[in-house]
Amino acid sequence: MAKKTIAEKIITGLIAEGCYEIKSRSSKYRTFFNPMKERWYYVGKNGALRYNLDSNSSSKSLSMTYAIDIFIKEGEDHENEKREA
Repeated sequence: MAKKTIAEKIITGLIAEGCYEIKSRSSKYRTFFNPMKERWYYVGKNGALRYNLDSNSSSKSLSMTYAIDIFIKEGEDHENEKREA
């Protein structure tokens, strides 16, 4: 099995948190929305993580570098739970 990239690990964590992917016109970011928190997340190809509370616009988003490890851990925990089940 190939090693997962940082971006793939972050995306797994976002999905485990209840986010779903939205079609995006951006070539830089994949866009996710969390309906419970009403927050937009943007994941760059190299693992950059950004968020926006107001709208689906990555140009007005803020960096979430501090939260990358949190989402990676969430994704790993979610995958381990699926394996154990």
